[in-house]
Amino acid sequence: MPVTTRSKSSKSSKSSKSSKRTAIKKTKSVKSNKKTQQLSLKNLYIKEYKKGLKIETDTKSALWGEPYVQLGNKWMYWNDNMKCWFCSTSCEDELLKQGAKWFSQKSKSKKSTKSVPNQLFIDMTIETYGKGYLLIPKKNNVNWGEKYYNNGWWMKSKKAWFFKSNYHNFLMVNGATEIGDSDSDILDYSDEYNELDKSLFKGTILENYKNGLILKPKKSHPDWGEKYYHNGFWNVSLKSWVFKTDAKNFLVTHGAKLSH
Repeated sequence: MPVTTRSKSSKSSKSSKSSKRTAIKKTKSVKSNKKTQQLSLKNLYIKEYKKGLKIETDTKSALWGEPYVQLGNKWMYWNDNMKCWFCSTSCEDELLKQGAKWFSQKSKSKKSTKSVPNQLFIDMTIETYGKGYLLIPKKNNVNWGEKYYNNGWWMKSKKAWFFKSNYHNFLMVNGATEIGDSDSDILDYSDEYNELDKSLFKGTILENYKNGLILKPKKSHPDWGEKYYHNGFWNVSLKSWVFKTDAKNFLVTHGAKLSH
């Protein structure tokens, strides 16, 4: 089964009076279908995360940043802050079937190099901080307090090196362990991994807003005011989450009602 996404689709050819135009359109359709079939999960890696799964890849992947990816009858969804997807543990079989691998397999298959050994940051942890990450070593680390370290710089007050956000994969691939994120940076997804069913956005109203969408919850909604919510972000003045237009089908499919 080819991977299905919400924001990408193949263009179908239309009939034309001119046989020449028809042939051209069919050619384009074949190329488009071929592109869809090439979207595999072979460069995606699985990690356990709280009560669900976290799926990582690199920026060269054709699926990088894809908001919603269908796995059989289930979904995994992209988180812009952590640059990865999240899904239920029940997605494991479909992920492996489509070519994804557990992260431990990636570490074993990679050959270490002189400049970047696989376990460069073993026994270190990373956590979200500002617009990047803190790499926290143990006090007995031989590089403790080093001013510059693998493109990070030492923050004395935090007893850690600070790295820009684009170094996340580099840190993880080379042995760092990610610890729980601050509630101010990202919501706790643990209860949401179990299932993305039709009641996920029950009781919310979806409306068009400028070049996007707003999802209006009731004040009694358990996530009212949550800063980040399924790739949407909270707008205080609108008392709603703002989404891109390509999220419409996903939101409606999982319970949001369109405003008339």
